[in-house]
Amino acid sequence: MVELHGDRIDRLSHASEFDAAAWRLETLGVRSSRQGAGLASALLGFARSAVAQRGGGFVTLETSDPRNVRLYERHEFDVVSHDHASGQPPVWRMRTVIGAD
Repeated sequence: MVELHGDRIDRLSHASEFDAAAWRLETLGVRSSRQGAGLASALLGFARSAVAQRGGGFVTLETSDPRNVRLYERHEFDVVSHDHASGQPPVWRMRTVIGAD
């Protein structure tokens, strides 16, 4: 986890107003040799189903890759904010609402 998140690891332990009352999709990754095979979409579908089975609600996530923004938008996430501080990677904060089954 530390290697994956690098200098942004400290944000994992800090809840914010953005995600304090939400489910949080923290880390989703697909090995580069398997990308494009629908695995990320399958994982997102599983996560959405699990949240719905547990009563639904807001789901939040952050990404630093613009390609991921498009993936998450296809799965009904909306961009809530986009920050790009000097010398830091860009961060898109995204959120969706999932209803209960």
